[in-house]
Amino acid sequence: PGQGLVSIKEMQVLGLPRAASKDEALQFARDSGKKAILEFEIHLKTTFKAPLVHAWRRGFCSGPCEEHLLQQLNAEEFCGILRRLNFGGNFQALWFQLLDGGLGSGWEFVRKRRKKKDAASEMPMGHTQSRESRGVVFPFQTAGGASARPSVVAGVPPTSGEHHGGLKLPLNALSELKRVSLRHIAPEVWKELTAFQDHCAGRFDSEDAVWAELLAQCLHTDFNTRLRKVEFVRAAKQIGFTGNAERVFEACDVEQEAQMSFAKFRFLRICPPPLEV
Repeated sequence: PGQGLVSIKEMQVLGLPRAASKDEALQFARDSGKKAILEFEIHLKTTFKAPLVHAWRRGFCSGPCEEHLLQQLNAEEFCGILRRLNFGGNFQALWFQLLDGGLGSGWEFVRKRRKKKDAASEMPMGHTQSRESRGVVFPFQTAGGASARPSVVAGVPPTSGEHHGGLKLPLNALSELKRVSLRHIAPEVWKELTAFQDHCAGRFDSEDAVWAELLAQCLHTDFNTRLRKVEFVRAAKQIGFTGNAERVFEACDVEQEAQMSFAKFRFLRICPPPLEV
């Protein structure tokens, strides 16, 4: 206690499951970010039988639909949902691949972000033990140094500048890797959604006005009318949108009813009202 070190025994207070064996831990350690991403996509599509944007909204988002577009999850929240969905891939590799474009290790990211220093000069006076011999573990790692899926939720930065294997980590060393969102899960869809959002925000004063104009382009006067995909795509083109309107429609239609209502349309958060102070 008070030495600035954390052992696997002390981490038991978190109540996290351990890898069944060292071999299992090593298996997860060898998984690459790209493999984890592939396994993640397959698992979501198999579980929800829907596109990734729908899987994200149905499996990871909470609250009304107009909050889904900006829903963000930290590591603990994200990994908790992965466990509930029985995802068996490498949580660590997936997390960093989503957030940082495929760096093989979160701690490699930390090292690259820090200035090059002599590791020995950063170690406490007289400190010669390796992290393996003294039982120190990194977030996402087992006591043997292998990256293990069950401990990913421990990927919270240290609360002080502890020494880890010759590297003195700064406070909140992983603060730049904060949250995942739809932007990370379905980047191509996100691009189209924000393009449509920006286009409409530049032409209309409110989402009600946008919806009313889309209805008018389809010769509908009842504000509660539901638009079919072909109608929505045609109306989007009529108001000048040159992007992929089909993707926009499909992202909004999370129930896969092949119809768009104003309630579903609000997912796009076009000209949202100002937040109450």
